[in-house]
Parts: sequence; structure tokens; C-alpha cells
Amino acid sequence: MTTSESAEAESAKSYTLVGFIFYILGAIGSIGSTIGLSFLWMGDMMSNMIGPFRYSPGFYALIPMIAYFILTIGFTIWSWITYNNIKQGKYSKSRTPTLILGIFGLFLAWFIGGIFLLLAYGKLGNTINPPKSTQPSTQHAGRICVNCGRPVAWEAKFCEYCGNNLVK
Repeated sequence: MTTSESAEAESAKSYTLVGFIFYILGAIGSIGSTIGLSFLWMGDMMSNMIGPFRYSPGFYALIPMIAYFILTIGFTIWSWITYNNIKQGKYSKSRTPTLILGIFGLFLAWFIGGIFLLLAYGKLGNTINPPKSTQPSTQHAGRICVNCGRPVAWEAKFCEYCGNNLVK
């Protein structure tokens, strides 16, 4: 991995960590909203003493809040797993989750976390498929590595990028 690819990977890792932190903040907010709304519903039920099957706007608002809370916790855990995959160098495995987490983050009120995860998606793309300017020129290359597709010199025994054995 070249230094520019390494810098892109570090940026992706940092962006994913910031996205994870904002997902945690979203989870904390959803916990607070759910607890607050459940206290309102319980207070409404206690004041009327009619029972749980009576129409209560607090109860019907509580159901989507609980679903939102569960969704938030799931996405927070997924962003942590994605961060750890990037930390371990599993860039290809992490690219799609950063895109999905980023898009959902934009639409489900984790806006800042979603932006950072979309930035990580872009950086991972540069890590996996570096821009042409960072790849070596093909002037000295005489053949292509069958494993990673990058040009290698005629006399090379191993690919300098992926380590594939070229002499078989």
C-alpha cells in the first residue's frame, strides 16, 4: 500500500469513528425521547385509571419511538463493526456498509454521522481503487499481475502490491 493509499485508509477510519460517535449521540437522544414519552404515557394512564386499551396518544406515539430506538442501536453497533473492519484493513468489506450507514444517517436524523460515513465511503474507494496518478507508470511494466491487475516489471518474481507469486 502506498503512502497516499495509507493516508486515505486513515482518513476513512477517522471519518467512520466520527460517524460512530454521532450515531451514539443519536442513540442517546432516542433513549431520552423514548423514556420521556413513556413517562408521559404512564402519567396519562395513571390519571385516568381506565386501562391500557383506552386510546392514548402517548401510547401510540411510543410504538414508533421504540422502533426508532431499536433501529438506532442496530445502526450504532453496525457502525462500530465497520470501524473495526477498517481498523483491521478490511477495506473492501467496509465500503458498502459505510455507504448504507451514510445514506440511512442522512434520512433518519443522524445527519452529521451520515455525512462522515459517506466521506469514509469515498476514502475507502480511493484506498481500494487508487486514482490513476498513484499507480506506477506502465513504461517499465511488461506484464500484469493476474491477482490484482496492476502492472509489474518483467523481472519481478512477486507482485509489489498484493504479493502474488508471479513465477509459477
